[in-house]
Amino acid sequence: MKTISWDKISYSIDGKRVFLISGELHYFRIPREDWERRLTLFKEAGGNCVATYIPWLIHEPTEGNILFSDVPERDLEGFLKLCHKLDLYVIVRPGPYQYSEMKYDGLPGWLCENYPEIHAHNIKGQTYRKASVSYTHPIFLEKAHIWYEKVCKLLAKYTIANGGPIAFAQMDNEMMGVHQWYGGGWDYNKEGMGIGIEGGKYVNYLKSHFACIDKLNAYYTTSFDNFLDVTHFCGQPITVGERRRVKDYQDFYFETVGEYAKLLVSWMKMYGLVCDYVHNSPNPASNAQFEAVVKQLNGELLLGTDHYYTLGPDWPQNNPTPQYAAKVYTSLDMLREMGFPATVFELPGGSASDWPPVTPRDFEACYYTNIAFGMKGFNYYIFTGGFNPFDTGAFSDVYDYGAAISHDGKVRPIYEVQKKFGEFLKINQWLAEANMEVDYTIGLDVEQSRSYSYFQEKGSYEFSGVDAWNFMHSGILTSGLCASYTPTYVDLYSGNLFERVKKALVVPTSVCMARQMQENLVEYVEKGGKLLILPVIPYMDENFKTCEILKTYLEGVEIG
Repeated sequence: MKTISWDKISYSIDGKRVFLISGELHYFRIPREDWERRLTLFKEAGGNCVATYIPWLIHEPTEGNILFSDVPERDLEGFLKLCHKLDLYVIVRPGPYQYSEMKYDGLPGWLCENYPEIHAHNIKGQTYRKASVSYTHPIFLEKAHIWYEKVCKLLAKYTIANGGPIAFAQMDNEMMGVHQWYGGGWDYNKEGMGIGIEGGKYVNYLKSHFACIDKLNAYYTTSFDNFLDVTHFCGQPITVGERRRVKDYQDFYFETVGEYAKLLVSWMKMYGLVCDYVHNSPNPASNAQFEAVVKQLNGELLLGTDHYYTLGPDWPQNNPTPQYAAKVYTSLDMLREMGFPATVFELPGGSASDWPPVTPRDFEACYYTNIAFGMKGFNYYIFTGGFNPFDTGAFSDVYDYGAAISHDGKVRPIYEVQKKFGEFLKINQWLAEANMEVDYTIGLDVEQSRSYSYFQEKGSYEFSGVDAWNFMHSGILTSGLCASYTPTYVDLYSGNLFERVKKALVVPTSVCMARQMQENLVEYVEKGGKLLILPVIPYMDENFKTCEILKTYLEGVEIG
């Protein structure tokens, strides 16, 4: 197959700029005799790539019994060969996690039932879900390594470099999502996270940041005797010391997830699965949580995101709305600012719930909103439904999702929407490398999007990071779009703001802003840049230490 590559602008096939148009088709759910027809329908809708999970629980039903190709539902190689025959690239998703509305989120039942020590713990130290595991628990990693060795050796035979269709491999799925959604925060498994254990990850993290326990106690306003006694803060942080403890544990957790992702990629390479490695952020609000992951993989990761607008009756919005559009805008621009082609690895191709109904018009609005805001690649989740084999469905035997092609192979009206959209992209291929013309720039402080855990309760502070992040969307961005002004984003941590910002720079602020950002803004103004900051002037850094660089520079300026 032809070589497919990517850069921060878009995807390319043999040097020609293209859109990555992928659709989720699960070989284990679709009757094998209907694979080719459904894949052909997808190609006719403009598709050039296929994504599929490779569920660990289906291929290793009992511990040590890893099966491929013994029954049609496990005929992974047959599916890959057919994709190659039809000239479709493949994104393989071997987990360990799948989610996908499967029992145990796609992890083997024997793993979650027989090894309770691997379960993730909530902030109170409680197990909250059998399928939520501690990523770095040694027993989990031991079992996952065995699975990766088997599955990656098989997949290695079908990479593009070896004459096959596999262009991308995704490690895990929506990392961090499982702990947030079900545990209400991060993972606090003592063994997995190394809390209170000599040589443990958390203990080593603290030692690397604080030369001695006295410095830690001064910073947190605590009275621990040694690093082994240090625990995470449990409760709603109010004081500066409490906020610092919560923020530091969150940063530690993000770094740990980065180590986990790096380990999975090393296993892929070890067993010959050499291709481009990708991952999907769970939603637009999660993109900034992956900075540590991106940094640790150091150029070996293509990060995309998921842009759902409805998945069930209690979803905040049930069709594309201005609020959805604002989140999409920020998400896609943030991915570009991070150095990636703006990719949505799960773009709604249906809904897990039959009610409220999602109409073809809803999907049309969704797809064109994303492409108008600069999306360069996407994966319909899902393109076609099917049946959950071997009693593996978390909710039912049927996995339909209201997709363009139903579980039993019927073509739904949404298919015509996708076909029309595919034709639009083909006719307007120039959009693959196009950038929007912009009227102003919004300064991006990604720490604001991560501050919910320690700044939800703002106490006496007049404007928190959470306030500023929400204000950026509902205030600055929405007002600008309503007035027909188109923005772009710039990371305020990056240098050379004056060279990068061509027009006015608008910065949503809280009482906290990193010292480096404040210095960058002063330099920007000194060089002649036009700056609008609102609604407050920061007077602390990101760690709640006094930092009045901007305030001093703007002495005499009144807040209006």
